[in-house]
Amino acid sequence: MPTLTNLNTMIGQAVLSALLDEVNFMSVVENSKNVTGARGQGGHYDQAEIVHTNITRRRVGTFATQGISIGCISVLSSTRYKGDFLDRRQENIEKNEEKNVVMKRRAQYEVRPEGTYCGETFKLLVGSTDYATQILDDDAEAGIDYPETATVKDVPVEFKAAFQLDPEGSLRDVIGISTDVLAPFITRRNKIVDAVVRAKELDIVPYVHKQNVVLGEDSLPLIAEGLLPEDKDTPRYVHVDLSRTGDRCGLAVVKESDVVAVQTGELLELMPRIVVELAISIEPNAANPIAPTEIRTWILALKKVYGLNIKKVTYDGYDSRESILLLRKAGILSDTVSMDTTTDPYITLRTAFYQDRIDMVDNEILRVELAGLEYHKDKDKVDHPKRLFRVSLSIRPKHKTKPSLIK
Repeated sequence: MPTLTNLNTMIGQAVLSALLDEVNFMSVVENSKNVTGARGQGGHYDQAEIVHTNITRRRVGTFATQGISIGCISVLSSTRYKGDFLDRRQENIEKNEEKNVVMKRRAQYEVRPEGTYCGETFKLLVGSTDYATQILDDDAEAGIDYPETATVKDVPVEFKAAFQLDPEGSLRDVIGISTDVLAPFITRRNKIVDAVVRAKELDIVPYVHKQNVVLGEDSLPLIAEGLLPEDKDTPRYVHVDLSRTGDRCGLAVVKESDVVAVQTGELLELMPRIVVELAISIEPNAANPIAPTEIRTWILALKKVYGLNIKKVTYDGYDSRESILLLRKAGILSDTVSMDTTTDPYITLRTAFYQDRIDMVDNEILRVELAGLEYHKDKDKVDHPKRLFRVSLSIRPKHKTKPSLIK
């Protein structure tokens, strides 16, 4: 019988077999009232995980046997994000060496009858967080035109138009490979890696002992005084994306290192070259929430203890009113910048990456965040997939203008 995918439909049922369809599209809710979290708060509710686990448990309890139990559970879905239910289920099967489980993952063209396609194929580079999915020239060589470790597929030419129009979407729908994003905002992901490489070549290193900290295990990032930059008088800009017990709190410190001439159409414009000196994430939990006062004190220490010229601090708006007022009293310009009302700052950031005007310290979380940015056309909004945590990046869009803030 067809049923709703909730626990109430299973109560009192002796489930012999079940088919769960499109599990990768079931609900995933943070701070859900359906799950009890720490300190009485809501927890992480994964509909597919809960339904599958409960059906499995009920079958084992109802049909106990020394051999293979009768019936089976079939779980199906087209792919979506990396780390969705079927990806996690496959990892668990392999890790725990589960018995009596059959896994099948097939591309569309692998299950069609023989003779469906003409036999001509094209080379497809399967994207990663470092580069996008793209069609390769027939004479492309590994190690020269694409990384030697990359995955390349031979795809029937009948699908070439689909991959030209939407590479990432076709990778999921045609080949069945899950992706980091549904509609990537930064398609030239290699530019993110290029920014990190340039920073390393210039010996730009973060002046904290650890950029990604977990409250309860670490303190707030500790300043490595021996790594502090010599140009302390150079104006620096800080952006903070606050949280308390949910997402990571993100904090970035940037400066303008130079002004470069950039050809934009028929015009030659002077544009800033940006250095991302710090990209910090602070992970909280219900037992160790983030205190906005501690974040504010940490920023003030950059100026008053370590002598950096902190010209302006901005927040994304959440829980920031008191900090903004107190920073102003301390002589630091401070304001709110919301990313929910316009995509302009994101476009500024992407343009700066494409023009090679960003030198960025390495932080794996930040690289994943940037590669995972999605553009929602229906809302005209740029955001990260809900399963990712946020890290903030602040840049100045044009010379002699206000800083723009990028989450």
